[in-house]
Formats: sequence, structure tokens, C-alpha cells
Amino acid sequence: MPLETLQPGKVRAHLNSLLEDKPITEASLRSPHIEEANSLLKASGGNLGVAPHSSTTLLWDLENYYSGYYELLISGGRDATVRIIWAEGLYENLTFRDNQKNDRREIVGKFLPEGLGDRFVPDGSEDRRFTPIWWRAGRYCLIQIETAQHSLELKKLSLHASGHPFDWQGTFSSDQDDRLAPILKASKRTLEVSSWDTYQDCPYYEQLMYVGDTCIELLITYAQAKDSALPQRVIELYESSREQWNGLVASRFPSQTPQFISTFSMIWVWIARDYLYWQDDPEFAAQLLPGLRHSMERFAAWEDEDGLIENVPGWPFVDWVDEWEEGVPNKGRDGVSSVLNLIYLLTLQAASAIELAIGEPELAALFERRSQNVSHLLRTRYWNKERSLIQDDESAKAYSIHAQILGTLTGVIDDQEACDAFQAASSSSDVSVASYMFRHYHFEALRKIGKGSQILTELEAWQGMIDLGADTVWERLEPTRSDCHAWSSHPLFHLPCSVAGVRPSAPFFKEIEIAPQPGPLTFIKTTVPHPQGLISLDLRFENGNCQGSVELPAETSGKFSYAGQEVNLVAGYQKL
Repeated sequence: MPLETLQPGKVRAHLNSLLEDKPITEASLRSPHIEEANSLLKASGGNLGVAPHSSTTLLWDLENYYSGYYELLISGGRDATVRIIWAEGLYENLTFRDNQKNDRREIVGKFLPEGLGDRFVPDGSEDRRFTPIWWRAGRYCLIQIETAQHSLELKKLSLHASGHPFDWQGTFSSDQDDRLAPILKASKRTLEVSSWDTYQDCPYYEQLMYVGDTCIELLITYAQAKDSALPQRVIELYESSREQWNGLVASRFPSQTPQFISTFSMIWVWIARDYLYWQDDPEFAAQLLPGLRHSMERFAAWEDEDGLIENVPGWPFVDWVDEWEEGVPNKGRDGVSSVLNLIYLLTLQAASAIELAIGEPELAALFERRSQNVSHLLRTRYWNKERSLIQDDESAKAYSIHAQILGTLTGVIDDQEACDAFQAASSSSDVSVASYMFRHYHFEALRKIGKGSQILTELEAWQGMIDLGADTVWERLEPTRSDCHAWSSHPLFHLPCSVAGVRPSAPFFKEIEIAPQPGPLTFIKTTVPHPQGLISLDLRFENGNCQGSVELPAETSGKFSYAGQEVNLVAGYQKL
């Protein structure tokens, strides 16, 4: 979104004192100065006076999540202290690290953390405008004023909201819009406030671009926006990060502090594969080949004598799981982990697909042979037939949904075995669960085995956020630190691309696959951007049959698959 001056929300609390370590009280909501305070949010401004040697606190609820540059218009108040603190939500107690926020709309009895903010000291002049030199983000803005010998007039509050100007063209509607539309709205808002000239993991905390997050953010962009500039920029930035780690992509970039997450360096290959399929730009894709080949050579150096990677260097982060130390699965640092090797297998498969499409067939064959070897070893050593589960390591004591998801995506287990594994995982108390981020791959696995309609049920976890007043989607299962994390925005991808089933089936999106898995939905209307235009569906489902229409862009073709039936598609409008 381009820079836009707004005056959103309202001032919900006013105190004639500093808040300090006290909670917001019911009385502060009924302050006689609330009306004056809210006049500051009028286009013409207002006036809230603060006498000499006194204090005032305002809690501005923007009633949505924003990122940008706030502005205060102030007159007088020489040597006063003006403090601004931003927060995503208020906390139930002063132990902020336990992240107990509950309903994000509620403020009474709750505390504001010592969050990101600024401190200004007015010089006493008229109509001084105070704004930060870096963006701020959140839903709540606390303004605390402590005057010295001179009175101060606060005249206006405003926000210069900013972010990447996405050209949103993707749509999804169904007979469950009442439930799904708020989830899509919160997911889209999250990506909007987390994208500038790069993607961000979150706008409030790190404000950094991580490979693992970017992989998901790129897919959302491909599925929802007509935008190649931002994807190309971030891919080029990651390419330039190779100098830091001897040819491997940095986990986050640009960043003042270098960091190496070994799993993210493998996921980088997935990003290149996705670009190859979703964008029609062979020249740009080909520029990635030298770096990808160097990466694959470096990964090979991690292999043991059998061909599995072990003692993986750096931080082999996979997901925030309670049972894992720092997001690393069992044997992730000091042995052979099935989860890490499944990620490696996906990487070998992606590299083979890239080489086959635009590179060297010999390299494609090499990566395919290595992937078959890794797949055979993983099935032989880690598939526990008695439990219908893939083990995290050879001890048969550690299990995770992650191994089942990755085993499904790689083909280590077949579709029926995958169904059995997911059933066994859901009914077992010793199987670690996935965060919102890794559920992206769970949804991918469900689509692969023809269970994409289960995504609609799985979105109950996102509904839980909405029920607690979320305007954006969260980083982790409750209690969560970050209330705005773009890696959890993937319902924007999966509803049109897994439930409605629109995907590229050939490099450069030359061929299109449409394989809806609607489950209980009686109709789906969706639009997915394509390099040559738009893909549009208008489908109705009844008694196991599908009727409707499909429209494909020029110079494309595809297949429509439903209930065991296939129909060839051509460019233009056609009825089913």
C-alpha cells in the first residue's frame, strides 16, 4: 500500500497521570477528557491541553493493525517529555514474556509492555510535527506526556501508513464466506503490513526477511497479486547473500548480523523451483542455476557414507515445537534426523526438476538418483509399520507430524500410508504438532493425497485467532509472542490453490492444473493471477458432480480433474 495519511480508530482511555506499571482501568475509559482526546483524530484536529508540571496518558486504539509513521502535532510544552509506545495487544499481567494477551480487543485490567517507541522533547515552538525516523507497527499506541514549566497543547494525531503496493487480483468465495472471509482478510492484512521493499517476518519484532518465511510469502504473492518486481528483488537479495556463507544463502538478508540456518539454505532451492513454475521468466530463472549448483555441492558435503545428511551445521531450525530445543528436531544437531533428511530429499527433488526444465539433464538424473537413494534409506530406517508413523530418529521414541507431512510430500510413504499416518498422529499423544507456519506444508500434503477439503476443518485454528479479536495472523499457537507473522498467512494460498485446486503443472505456468477438493462447499468462485492474465473459476458441486465454467489466459492450456474425471482445457472461456 502506498504512503497514505490516516486517522484511524479512537482514543479509548485517558488518564491524568502516567500509566507506569498500572493496568488500564474502567474509569480511564469514562474520563471527561475522552471527547477532547478523540477530537485529535478529526481531519481539522482538536486541542488537548496539558498544564505545567502535570502528566497525561492516552491509549489510541487504531482498531486495526498498521505499519507506518505516526505524527503528533504539538504546540508549546518546552522541555516536556513525550513518550510513544506501540503494542500489538495488551497483556493480562506484567510478566510479558509469558505472552498472555487473550482477547486483543479488551483493554480493561490489562497492561501495556515497554514496547517499541520513541521519546520527544519539544522546544516550545508552535505546531511542531513529531514523527519517528523508522516505521512503527501494531494496533495500540500509548502516548504519555509529562510537562515541565510550560503548558503543552496536543492538536492532532495521524498516521502515514505504508507498505508494498500489492496489485491484489486473486479472489476466493464460497458458501462458507461468513467463516472464511475474515480469515482471508486477516491473512491479507498481515502480508500488507509485513512487506515493504522486501518481505518481513513481522513488522513489530525482528523486521527481517527470512528464507523460510519468504518461501511462503512468495507463494501467496503468486496466488494473489500481479507482481513480479518484489519476488525478483528478494530473490536477487538472497543471491547476493551467498558471499557471507561461502556460497550458501544466508537465513536472513539484508541483516546487520549474519545468520546461517541450514534448513533455510535448502528451502532456498524450493523458492527457485516455485519461481520457475509460477512465473514466466526463463532468463531470470536461468540466472539462479550457478548458485543452486554450488548449494547442492555444499549440501552433498553434509552426507554420511550412505548418503544421508548428519551433524548438520548452523541452526537446523524446522518449526517452533514445544518438545524441540530451539525448533530443532531430535538428532538435528548431533546425528541423523529423519526430518532434516526429508527436507534434504525435497531439496534434491526440487533441484532435479529445475535442471530438467532449464538446466543439464545429466545433473537432473544425478539428483534423481541421489533422491531415490535417500528415499529408500528413510523408508527402510524410519517407517514404523506397526504404528503407521515415520520416526524422527532411529530410537523409535520421537515422533512428529512434521515427519509424516514431509514423508507424504516426498513420496517416502504412499497416499494410503499417509492417510494412516495422519490418523495415527492425530490420535497419539506423543506426536509433536505443527505451528501455523508448518501447517502450510501439512495443507500441501493433504492436497497431494486428495484430502484438501480437510483444510477447511484445519482452518478452525485461524478461526480461533479471529474469535480473539485478531486483525492479523499470529506467529505461533497461543500464547504467542508476535501477533502479526506473515508465514501464517497461507490460507490466502491454499483456498484458491488447494481447495479450488489451481496450480501450474508445467514450468513458466504454460500448463494449468485445476483439481478442486471442495468437501462440503456447494460452490466456489476464484480468480488466480497468471503471467498472461487471470484464471477464473465458477463452480458448483452437487451429488458428487461439478458444473460451471473456467476461463484460461491466452497461450495456455490445462486439465480439469474432479471425482476421477478429466477434461482438457484450452485458452478462453469454457463450460464444464
